[in-house]
Amino acid sequence: AWQCLAARKGKDISVMALWEKRLEAFGNWYAQLSAESLGKDGVGRTPLTIVCTRELHSLGQLHQEGPRNRVITNVRVTGGGSELAVPELPAASTAHLASGRRISELNDMAYQATDTAYATAQRPGMTVEIGAVDEEHLGALVFLFETATILEGKLLGVNPINQPGVKRYKDFLGALLGEPSAKQYRAEYDAWHRRLRDYRV
Repeated sequence: AWQCLAARKGKDISVMALWEKRLEAFGNWYAQLSAESLGKDGVGRTPLTIVCTRELHSLGQLHQEGPRNRVITNVRVTGGGSELAVPELPAASTAHLASGRRISELNDMAYQATDTAYATAQRPGMTVEIGAVDEEHLGALVFLFETATILEGKLLGVNPINQPGVKRYKDFLGALLGEPSAKQYRAEYDAWHRRLRDYRV
C-alpha cells in the first residue's frame, strides 16, 4: 500500500537496498516480479536493486540528494553475520577506527548511519528485517513480497498475474524463428520495418 501511495505521488522508482550480499539474488528476483506484475496499463514503478555497502557510495549519493522520485526498502539480516574482523590499521588514517571490529558490526553501523541520513533528508523508506539467511526466513520473505505485489496490483487497478508485454515480444520472436503459428506476427513485423526503412541511419 505504501509503494502504491508513493507511486501516485510521483515516487515511481523503488529501490531495494540489500544489506547482505547473500540476498542479492532475492533482490533481482523481486525486481523481476515487481516489473512484470505491475508494469502495465500505463502504470507501475521502476524497481532497482542495490547491495550495500557495495553501491552505497555511488548510488547512495543519488538516492540522498537526487530527484525526489524514489522510495527505499532496506532488507537486512539481524543475526548470523560475518565473524571476520578488520585487522589493525595505521592510526594515521580514520580507517583505524574500524580496527578489530567485526564486518557485520561495521555493516550494521553503515545501515544505521545511512537510514538516519535518508530520514533526516525526508527520503521515504522502510526496513524489513529477517533473523537469518536460511530456508525458513527466505521463504517468508518471498511470500511477503509476493503477497505485497498482488495487493499493490489490485490497488493500482492492474492484473498482477498476466504479462501482455512479455507475450508481445515473444510473438515477434516466434515469427522471426519461423514458428508456423506466428505468421500473422511476421506480417506485422515486416510491415512495421518497411515503414521504418526511410528513417534508418
